[in-house]
Amino acid sequence: MNKPHKAPVGSNARFPGVGMSASSNEELQSLNEALFNINAELKSKIEELERTNNDLKNIFSSTDIPTLFLDRQFNVRRFSPAMTKLAPIVPSDIGRPLGDISIAHLGDDLLADARTVLDRAVPVTGEISIDSAWCVRRTLPYRTSNNRIEGAVITFTDITNRKAAEEKIAYQSHLLANVHDAAIGLDSDFVITYWNNAAEQMYGWKGGEAIGRKSFELLQTVYVGATMEEVAGKLAREGRMAFEALHRTKEGRQLIVDVHSAVVLDLNGKPTGFISTCRDLTERKRAEEYLRETKAGLSHF
Repeated sequence: MNKPHKAPVGSNARFPGVGMSASSNEELQSLNEALFNINAELKSKIEELERTNNDLKNIFSSTDIPTLFLDRQFNVRRFSPAMTKLAPIVPSDIGRPLGDISIAHLGDDLLADARTVLDRAVPVTGEISIDSAWCVRRTLPYRTSNNRIEGAVITFTDITNRKAAEEKIAYQSHLLANVHDAAIGLDSDFVITYWNNAAEQMYGWKGGEAIGRKSFELLQTVYVGATMEEVAGKLAREGRMAFEALHRTKEGRQLIVDVHSAVVLDLNGKPTGFISTCRDLTERKRAEEYLRETKAGLSHF
């Protein structure tokens, strides 16, 4: 005769396995909550990455600075739309060695600079001429978020207008340096900022001795027929003025000087100082005085 089966202690005799199912449900619920949190975090990261990509895309589209990204093998990683104005580069070139693309006009040392950046992890900057334009080519390390160098970034900044301005300034400076009249540049406080060769010969001070000193103190200026305030006021109103003045040389000789001054303006039209040319009239004035005295003496005969 079979003995009746006894249910294990703690179990439900009528519904076996019910206790085990409740525990599994709790574990499953915890697992689902964990998965939900992971999915939510992953979704947030994806949205953040998408926003970052959109920001980068808009920066690339809006910048006028040609920019080229290279990997460690000097293959094209990415480039800005403006880069296509400098080089015949197209989207299908991504992944290609930069040396396979026609870049000779961007400087013979472009790849050499990129190698230097990878080897030394320091930026390399230089000016290059592209056709009739000038650019500053700057090569920097491409750094990852954990500060690893995984390539190079090359930018080309147009400085054509700046170079033209520098050439113009150099030309004007050459003219001023070689004119026969003394040319003196002053800031708004009458401090000497420029002193040409003729000024050195006329007054005796070298440029290094004169620059940085106030002109009226160095030259002991005495205005003929006007005050310093009157001269400054007329210059401010009219932008230029001619007058006579007495100047002292380094040796102490007094000169009678014909001065032509003009206000110097910056790019915004704001006065920044003055430029004056000075011509020594001393000998001419003495000759004129001698003639007057001679005529006056002859009139008595």
